[in-house]
Amino acid sequence: MTPIDKKNELIVNSLVQLQRLTADEAKKIALLVATEMINEVEILRIEDMEYRKFILTYWKKVKHEIEKL
Repeated sequence: MTPIDKKNELIVNSLVQLQRLTADEAKKIALLVATEMINEVEILRIEDMEYRKFILTYWKKVKHEIEKL
């Protein structure tokens, strides 16, 4: 799944789950999720540095795509 697809999924799922949210509120929640994922990956002890870098890059791209909304 591309970062843009993941961004869309996070926003849509937020809107569907919490139907009273505005698009702006859903964006804030999606940003929180992406930030949390980045923080978690940064503190995990992942021995495979390439995999760790891949995951961090992915979630940073997702966050960037959300911020562009």
